[in-house]
Amino acid sequence: MARIIPFPAQARSDNLLAVEPFCFRRADWALREAAQVWRPEAEVYQAKRREALKLGRPLAFTPAHVSLKGSLSQTTRALFQHRAEEPTMRRVYFLCGLMELATGLSHEVLRTDLVRRVFELVEATSGQLNLRWPASAEGFLLPLTAQLQPRNLLRVNLSRAATLKELLDSLRAETDRQFDLAGRLFVYYLPLGWTG
Repeated sequence: MARIIPFPAQARSDNLLAVEPFCFRRADWALREAAQVWRPEAEVYQAKRREALKLGRPLAFTPAHVSLKGSLSQTTRALFQHRAEEPTMRRVYFLCGLMELATGLSHEVLRTDLVRRVFELVEATSGQLNLRWPASAEGFLLPLTAQLQPRNLLRVNLSRAATLKELLDSLRAETDRQFDLAGRLFVYYLPLGWTG
């Protein structure tokens, strides 16, 4: 007797992969990269999805989303891979903040030889987490709306630091704040090919 092989493209009744600290779901639509969806929009999508599955019809609705391409894809993949370990996820996000600091944010502390210490910290942390971005990458922290993260807020919050320790402490506080917002206010839909 023949065996029925389920194909991953078929919608499963439950596409939930993780609930906290980030909600990860498997996308039912064709995605190349992860998609960040505002939580209320994701709830509408999930309700329509349940209804379509119940009626046995295909879902003709895709939620409004932001495609997380390039370095943001790497960030999302790393967070997903460590989804069962919140402290490690926070370390990943702190590393993203360090990468922002090392590649795009100017600070007077970094105009000294202390910049070498930041690059050493990036190298050590990325080695421990086995996480690397391509040399051309830019933008490592997940996008937040202008209401949640006004333009240059990260730069302003870090500008108060007078020493490297204060700078790193401020960066950790800011990445923790952004991590909490990104986890609480968004759902992340992943392509079928992503495994963790």
